[in-house]
Amino acid sequence: MQKILVIGGATFDTLHFFGQTQHSPGGAGVYTALAARRCGVDAGLFAPYPHPMPASLQPVADRLAWQGPQVDPDDIPRMEIAHNEHGTTYLSTFSGAEATLDPAQLPPDLSDYQAVHVIGLGSLERQLAFLQACRQRNAPFLSAGANLHGIETDPQTTQTILDLADVYFLNEPEGIALFGSVEAAQAKPGKLVFLTLGAKGVQVVQGSVVTHVPAVAVAAVDPTGAGDTFCGSTLAYLAKGYHPVEAARRAVPLAAETVGVVGPNALLADMPAPAPLPSAKAAPAPAQIERVARLVATLSEVTDSDFAGPDHPPVGHPAT
Repeated sequence: MQKILVIGGATFDTLHFFGQTQHSPGGAGVYTALAARRCGVDAGLFAPYPHPMPASLQPVADRLAWQGPQVDPDDIPRMEIAHNEHGTTYLSTFSGAEATLDPAQLPPDLSDYQAVHVIGLGSLERQLAFLQACRQRNAPFLSAGANLHGIETDPQTTQTILDLADVYFLNEPEGIALFGSVEAAQAKPGKLVFLTLGAKGVQVVQGSVVTHVPAVAVAAVDPTGAGDTFCGSTLAYLAKGYHPVEAARRAVPLAAETVGVVGPNALLADMPAPAPLPSAKAAPAPAQIERVARLVATLSEVTDSDFAGPDHPPVGHPAT
C-alpha cells in the first residue's frame, strides 16, 4: 500500500458557526493525513505527540502512524475560528509545541513514502527548512501548503518553496495574493498547483494549462477542514498513480462530506472515500455504441489494424 507522511500536527479548535459554538480536534496536518487514509493509503503524521493522549485525539491516534516528540497535552496548539457568510476569521491562535518542531527530528530516510506534505507551520522559513530536510532524506515527491501571510510578506521565500515542492496547494485568497488573480495561476514545467475555490470548485494547474473541476453541492456545517481534506485526498490519488485532474475529481466528494459535519468526524469513518460523481462532459450511451458496432461490422472496408507501418515495427517482428 502507498504511504504518505504529513508534517504538521493536531490542534484543539473552538469553532463558531451559525450561532453555535463547538469544540473539536483539528489541525491542517490531522485533516490532511486522515483524508489520505480515507482514500486508501497508509498515512503518517509527524507532529508533537501528546502524552497522555487526550480522549478527543485518541481516534486520530488510532488511525494514523503518529510520530514526533512527546509533549504535554497543554502544549498542543489551540485555535478559535469563526465562520460566517463573509468567510473565515481566526480569532486566536496558540502555536504551542508545533513551533518547536525541528527538521533534525525527522526519520533519516523518507524514501519509502510516495509523498511527503509539509503544512504552512506558521512560518515560511520553518516550512522551507522541513522541505529541504525531506529532500535530503530522499523524499521522492514533495508537497507544500500555502501560507497567506508569507505570500504577502516574503515573496522570495515563497518562490523558493514553489521551486522546491512538486505540488503546491492554496485557496482563492492565497491564489490572488500569489498570482494577482485566479485566472493568472500557472505552474512551472513538471510542477502542479491545486487552487481551491470553495463552492466554485478547484483549478488544476499544469504549466499554463488550467482545468476546472466542479465542486459537489453540499449544505456546509463546518468548512474548517475543506481545503486540507482536498489536499490529503488528492495526494493519496496522486500516490496511486492517477492523473492530476482525475485525482482532484476523486478528492472533491470527500471534501464535501467533511464540511457537512463538525470537525474531522467524517474522516474518522472506517470506510472507503465516496465515489466521484459521473463526468458532466460525457457519459457512455450503450445503445448507440451497439448500433455503431453493428454498422461497422457490415462495412467491408473496415478491417482490424495490424499496427504495421512507418511508425511501427513490421508484422512478425520478434519484439512484438
